[in-house]
Amino acid sequence: MKTRVLKIFEKEGNKAAERVAELAVKNKSVLKQVLDGATSENKRIKNAAAKCLREVSRINPKKLYPDFNIFVKLIDGDDTILKWNVIEVLSNLTEVDNENLPAGKAGKFNIKVLNKYFALLYDESMVTAANTITALGKVALNKPRLRNKITEELVKVDALPHSTECRNILAGHAFLAFEKYIDGVKDKKEIKLFVEKHLKNRRNATRKKAEKFYSSL
Repeated sequence: MKTRVLKIFEKEGNKAAERVAELAVKNKSVLKQVLDGATSENKRIKNAAAKCLREVSRINPKKLYPDFNIFVKLIDGDDTILKWNVIEVLSNLTEVDNENLPAGKAGKFNIKVLNKYFALLYDESMVTAANTITALGKVALNKPRLRNKITEELVKVDALPHSTECRNILAGHAFLAFEKYIDGVKDKKEIKLFVEKHLKNRRNATRKKAEKFYSSL
Protein backbone atom coordinates (compact mmCIF):
# COMPACT_ATOMS: atom_id res chain seq x y z
CA MET A 1 0.00 0.00 0.00
CA LYS A 2 1.45 3.34 -1.10
CA THR A 3 1.66 6.07 1.52
CA ARG A 4 0.76 9.69 0.82
CA VAL A 5 4.36 10.67 0.12
CA LEU A 6 4.95 7.77 -2.26
CA LYS A 7 1.80 8.68 -4.16
CA ILE A 8 3.11 12.23 -4.53
CA PHE A 9 6.44 10.92 -5.84
CA GLU A 10 4.68 8.59 -8.24
CA LYS A 11 2.59 11.42 -9.61
CA GLU A 12 5.12 14.28 -9.67
CA GLY A 13 8.49 12.51 -9.71
CA ASN A 14 11.59 14.61 -9.01
CA LYS A 15 9.54 17.82 -9.15
CA ALA A 16 8.20 17.02 -5.69
CA ALA A 17 11.57 16.20 -4.11
CA GLU A 18 12.49 19.61 -2.72
CA ARG A 19 8.98 20.36 -1.50
CA VAL A 20 8.73 17.05 0.34
CA ALA A 21 12.24 17.52 1.76
CA GLU A 22 11.10 20.68 3.53
CA LEU A 23 8.30 18.68 5.14
CA ALA A 24 10.55 15.73 5.96
CA VAL A 25 12.94 17.79 8.10
CA LYS A 26 9.97 18.78 10.27
CA ASN A 27 7.96 15.56 10.31
CA LYS A 28 9.37 12.11 11.23
CA SER A 29 6.49 10.31 9.54
CA VAL A 30 7.17 12.06 6.24
CA LEU A 31 10.87 11.31 6.53
CA LYS A 32 10.13 7.64 7.18
CA GLN A 33 7.97 7.50 4.05
CA VAL A 34 10.77 9.08 2.01
CA LEU A 35 13.25 6.50 3.32
CA ASP A 36 10.83 3.74 2.35
CA GLY A 37 10.62 5.26 -1.12
CA ALA A 38 14.36 4.87 -1.62
CA THR A 39 13.91 1.10 -1.80
CA SER A 40 10.73 1.14 -3.86
CA GLU A 41 10.55 -1.05 -6.97
CA ASN A 42 8.88 1.85 -8.73
CA LYS A 43 11.74 3.69 -10.47
CA ARG A 44 9.94 7.05 -10.48
CA ILE A 45 9.30 6.86 -6.74
CA LYS A 46 12.84 5.66 -5.98
CA ASN A 47 14.48 8.47 -7.97
CA ALA A 48 12.32 11.14 -6.35
CA ALA A 49 12.95 9.72 -2.88
CA ALA A 50 16.71 9.62 -3.52
CA LYS A 51 16.77 13.25 -4.62
CA CYS A 52 14.61 14.19 -1.64
CA LEU A 53 16.98 12.49 0.81
CA ARG A 54 19.92 14.29 -0.76
CA GLU A 55 18.12 17.58 -0.18
CA VAL A 56 17.27 16.66 3.43
CA SER A 57 20.94 15.85 4.06
CA ARG A 58 21.87 19.27 2.73
CA ILE A 59 19.25 21.19 4.73
CA ASN A 60 19.56 19.33 8.03
CA PRO A 61 22.02 16.41 8.11
CA LYS A 62 21.13 15.66 11.75
CA LYS A 63 17.76 14.34 10.61
CA LEU A 64 19.36 11.56 8.58
CA TYR A 65 22.38 10.85 10.74
CA PRO A 66 20.63 8.10 12.75
CA ASP A 67 20.09 6.29 9.42
CA PHE A 68 23.77 6.51 8.44
CA ASN A 69 24.23 2.74 8.20
CA ILE A 70 21.22 2.42 5.91
CA PHE A 71 22.91 4.68 3.39
CA VAL A 72 26.17 2.75 3.67
CA LYS A 73 24.24 -0.35 2.56
CA LEU A 74 22.46 1.52 -0.24
CA ILE A 75 25.75 2.68 -1.72
CA ASP A 76 26.53 -0.96 -2.55
CA GLY A 77 23.36 -1.38 -4.60
CA ASP A 78 23.03 -1.67 -8.36
CA ASP A 79 20.77 1.35 -8.87
CA THR A 80 23.06 4.01 -10.33
CA ILE A 81 20.90 7.07 -9.68
CA LEU A 82 20.28 6.03 -6.09
CA LYS A 83 24.02 5.47 -5.66
CA TRP A 84 24.84 8.96 -6.97
CA ASN A 85 22.49 10.53 -4.46
CA VAL A 86 23.66 8.37 -1.55
CA ILE A 87 27.28 9.29 -2.28
CA GLU A 88 26.34 12.91 -1.65
CA VAL A 89 24.08 12.13 1.31
CA LEU A 90 26.85 10.38 3.24
CA SER A 91 29.30 13.18 2.52
CA ASN A 92 26.78 15.69 3.84
CA LEU A 93 26.33 13.62 7.01
CA THR A 94 30.03 14.01 7.81
CA GLU A 95 29.14 17.57 8.80
CA VAL A 96 27.60 16.19 12.01
CA ASP A 97 29.66 13.01 12.32
CA ASN A 98 32.15 14.66 14.67
CA GLU A 99 29.59 15.93 17.16
CA ASN A 100 29.67 14.52 20.70
CA LEU A 101 32.38 11.97 19.88
CA PRO A 102 34.62 10.70 22.71
CA ALA A 103 38.30 11.48 22.27
CA GLY A 104 39.98 9.18 19.76
CA LYS A 105 36.77 8.00 18.12
CA ALA A 106 36.58 8.18 14.33
CA GLY A 107 32.84 8.52 13.87
CA LYS A 108 30.60 6.54 11.55
CA PHE A 109 32.34 7.70 8.38
CA ASN A 110 35.43 5.61 9.06
CA ILE A 111 38.14 3.95 6.97
CA LYS A 112 35.79 1.14 5.98
CA VAL A 113 33.29 3.59 4.49
CA LEU A 114 36.09 5.65 2.97
CA ASN A 115 37.38 2.56 1.16
CA LYS A 116 33.93 2.11 -0.38
CA TYR A 117 34.30 5.61 -1.84
CA PHE A 118 37.76 4.85 -3.16
CA ALA A 119 36.38 1.74 -4.88
CA LEU A 120 33.69 3.88 -6.55
CA LEU A 121 36.42 5.88 -8.27
CA TYR A 122 37.01 2.75 -10.37
CA ASP A 123 33.35 2.29 -11.25
CA GLU A 124 32.74 1.87 -14.99
CA SER A 125 30.55 4.97 -14.89
CA MET A 126 32.56 8.18 -15.11
CA VAL A 127 29.63 10.04 -13.52
CA THR A 128 29.87 7.82 -10.46
CA ALA A 129 33.59 8.56 -10.20
CA ALA A 130 32.97 12.29 -10.67
CA ASN A 131 30.29 12.40 -7.98
CA THR A 132 32.58 10.48 -5.65
CA ILE A 133 35.48 12.87 -6.18
CA THR A 134 33.26 15.86 -5.43
CA ALA A 135 31.90 14.17 -2.30
CA LEU A 136 35.40 13.28 -1.09
CA GLY A 137 36.24 16.98 -1.03
CA LYS A 138 33.48 17.53 1.51
CA VAL A 139 34.49 14.47 3.51
CA ALA A 140 38.07 15.78 3.69
CA LEU A 141 36.79 19.14 4.88
CA ASN A 142 34.71 17.63 7.67
CA LYS A 143 36.96 14.70 8.63
CA PRO A 144 40.53 16.02 9.05
CA ARG A 145 41.87 12.63 10.18
CA LEU A 146 40.94 11.19 6.74
CA ARG A 147 42.33 14.12 4.77
CA ASN A 148 45.76 12.66 3.91
CA LYS A 149 44.30 9.39 2.61
CA ILE A 150 41.79 11.28 0.49
CA THR A 151 44.49 13.48 -0.98
CA GLU A 152 46.59 10.41 -1.81
CA GLU A 153 43.69 8.98 -3.83
CA LEU A 154 42.65 12.18 -5.57
CA VAL A 155 46.14 12.88 -6.92
CA LYS A 156 45.97 9.45 -8.63
CA VAL A 157 42.96 10.41 -10.75
CA ASP A 158 45.14 10.34 -13.87
CA ALA A 159 45.61 6.58 -13.40
CA LEU A 160 41.92 5.68 -13.17
CA PRO A 161 40.66 3.14 -15.75
CA HIS A 162 38.71 5.64 -17.83
CA SER A 163 39.38 7.19 -21.21
CA THR A 164 41.85 10.08 -21.48
CA GLU A 165 39.01 12.55 -21.98
CA CYS A 166 37.15 11.20 -18.95
CA ARG A 167 40.29 11.43 -16.82
CA ASN A 168 40.69 15.04 -17.91
CA ILE A 169 37.15 15.74 -16.76
CA LEU A 170 37.76 13.94 -13.47
CA ALA A 171 40.90 16.00 -12.89
CA GLY A 172 38.70 19.09 -13.05
CA HIS A 173 36.48 17.60 -10.36
CA ALA A 174 39.58 16.90 -8.26
CA PHE A 175 40.55 20.58 -8.35
CA LEU A 176 37.11 21.51 -7.05
CA ALA A 177 37.41 18.87 -4.32
CA PHE A 178 40.81 20.22 -3.24
CA GLU A 179 39.38 23.73 -3.03
CA LYS A 180 36.98 22.59 -0.31
CA TYR A 181 39.72 21.64 2.13
CA ILE A 182 43.01 23.09 0.88
CA ASP A 183 43.12 25.64 3.70
CA GLY A 184 43.47 22.77 6.18
CA VAL A 185 46.37 21.11 4.34
CA LYS A 186 49.81 21.89 5.76
CA ASP A 187 51.93 20.19 3.10
CA LYS A 188 50.47 21.07 -0.29
CA LYS A 189 53.31 19.55 -2.34
CA GLU A 190 51.37 16.56 -3.72
CA ILE A 191 48.39 18.68 -4.66
CA LYS A 192 50.57 21.33 -6.26
CA LEU A 193 52.41 18.76 -8.39
CA PHE A 194 49.09 17.26 -9.52
CA VAL A 195 47.73 20.64 -10.55
CA GLU A 196 50.94 21.59 -12.36
CA LYS A 197 50.54 18.54 -14.62
CA HIS A 198 47.25 19.93 -15.85
CA LEU A 199 48.23 23.53 -16.55
CA LYS A 200 48.58 22.48 -20.20
CA ASN A 201 45.67 20.03 -20.23
CA ARG A 202 44.18 19.71 -23.72
CA ARG A 203 40.68 20.06 -22.30
CA ASN A 204 40.01 23.79 -22.10
CA ALA A 205 37.67 23.65 -19.08
CA THR A 206 40.10 21.50 -17.09
CA ARG A 207 43.07 23.70 -17.99
CA LYS A 208 41.23 26.81 -16.83
CA LYS A 209 40.26 25.16 -13.54
CA ALA A 210 43.89 24.15 -13.05
CA GLU A 211 45.13 27.67 -13.74
CA LYS A 212 42.59 29.21 -11.38
CA PHE A 213 43.33 26.77 -8.59
CA TYR A 214 47.11 26.95 -9.04
CA SER A 215 47.04 30.74 -8.73
CA SER A 216 45.42 30.39 -5.31
CA LEU A 217 48.01 27.97 -3.90
